[in-house]
Amino acid sequence: MRKLTLSITLLFLIGFAGSILAQEAELPKPGLTPDSFFYVFDTLGERIGMFFTLGAEKKAEKALNYAEEKLAEVKAMAEKNKTEPLEGANQKYQGYLNLANQKTQEAKAKGRDVEELAVLLTEATLKH
Repeated sequence: MRKLTLSITLLFLIGFAGSILAQEAELPKPGLTPDSFFYVFDTLGERIGMFFTLGAEKKAEKALNYAEEKLAEVKAMAEKNKTEPLEGANQKYQGYLNLANQKTQEAKAKGRDVEELAVLLTEATLKH
């Protein structure tokens, strides 16, 4: 998997990195942010969503979506100069990104074709 990921990353860097790095990363709207009283419900909804998502590929895709949302929350907290909630959102971002990588590895170990998912992860990592 490392060779596949490295190959995809190198190909991507050579061919497309310039155009992506020149653009600002397009992030989803952050929704509830960590400084909100109701943020605990947002986190609970994410956990429930991950629990009921079946299949390693689907979990990886959902984790990647959640990671992008957390990154949008990090950006929103940075704009408000709120460092403590920013750090929490950043940790959740890293956690979801790691989970997406882990689930991609699990799917690959089961013999599934995860090349497209690996490309999505690589693109998202470079974009962020």
